[in-house]
Amino acid sequence: MTKPKSFRSLVPEQTLLSSPLLIDWLPEGHLVFFPLELPTGLDFEVFWLHQSTRIGVVRRALAQE
Repeated sequence: MTKPKSFRSLVPEQTLLSSPLLIDWLPEGHLVFFPLELPTGLDFEVFWLHQSTRIGVVRRALAQE
């Protein structure tokens, strides 16, 4: 048995058809934007070097089996 589609009723006084964007409502430099800006300020070179070394160790260990 199929459930019938239901729609929200029309509200002519409604000012927004979709939810507002945080970018429009929050001031520049607000802490909510910190996680978005964080990766641009970090240096991942050491992390990727460490990861590539670990992957190389695992590959060599698997090749020896």
